[in-house]
Amino acid sequence: MKLQRLALLSVLILSAAVLTGCSGLGSNPLGGQVPGGSGSAGTSGSNAANGDGAAGPVRGDGVNTTVDCSAFIAAVTALFPAGVSSPLVQTPQTCVWGVGSNASATADVVGQSFSDIFSLSFSYGDDAEVQYQGDDGEITGGAANLTKIDGVGTAASYYDGGTGIPQVSAWSGKVACGAHLFIDDATTVGLASTGDGTHIVAASDTGALAKKVAEICAVGWKG
Repeated sequence: MKLQRLALLSVLILSAAVLTGCSGLGSNPLGGQVPGGSGSAGTSGSNAANGDGAAGPVRGDGVNTTVDCSAFIAAVTALFPAGVSSPLVQTPQTCVWGVGSNASATADVVGQSFSDIFSLSFSYGDDAEVQYQGDDGEITGGAANLTKIDGVGTAASYYDGGTGIPQVSAWSGKVACGAHLFIDDATTVGLASTGDGTHIVAASDTGALAKKVAEICAVGWKG
């Protein structure tokens, strides 16, 4: 699903049904399509267990995926020392936070913003690996543009679109995750500012930041 940033945010706030009928894990308006998924947001598989076989915040009933956004608050807060909101807007399978300058913003304000937003989208089912592989295939240029992230789940990877801001996909068991980060300055995630609006996160910091984001995805299967 190829959406520009504003369109994505409008969909998240105003039309959960649109996302439910589109690709599983969303899109990357920063440039290049990341976590798009090849299936629908409601995936196959039917139980209330996460990827590690114990009850977790991401669940499926054989038709739909749902996520308990409250389970991610501690991990998300740790990533954003400049401030983070409670989950402001969400579809059943998506959690969205205002961060940095949007930490105290209302849902309407976040919906009109072009930065300082963090979102997680999940897909639950027997096809989690297919969802993850589909994400790879929909990234501009394919999997060759991905960088693997070691030590998180069964597989995890990221794409930075040339900005240094990692857009992450990850998978474990029956849970696939796509994480999207939109910031204008690296200080929002506790890193030194590059002073370069076209390459917001330094190349030397991107990999470590991607792993931190992937670990937030992992809360979805660790519980």
